[in-house]
Amino acid sequence: MEQDRNYEWFLKANLTEHEGKYIAIAKQRVVCTGDDPGEVYEEAKAQYPGEEVVLWKVPVGETFIFLGVR
Repeated sequence: MEQDRNYEWFLKANLTEHEGKYIAIAKQRVVCTGDDPGEVYEEAKAQYPGEEVVLWKVPVGETFIFLGVR
């Protein structure tokens, strides 16, 4: 599943240049970045129609909070 590959890539990637920004990931790379999550996602979907696009906000510093729900 493409989303799983994008997530695995995200966990290992050095994203310090995108701290505090929203990023859209497709094909295991950052394809768009910005301050408005809606704009970032829409631009990425326009660039990569038919591809799985995943949106995250890159934390500032070393803070990363992951919530799992059962």
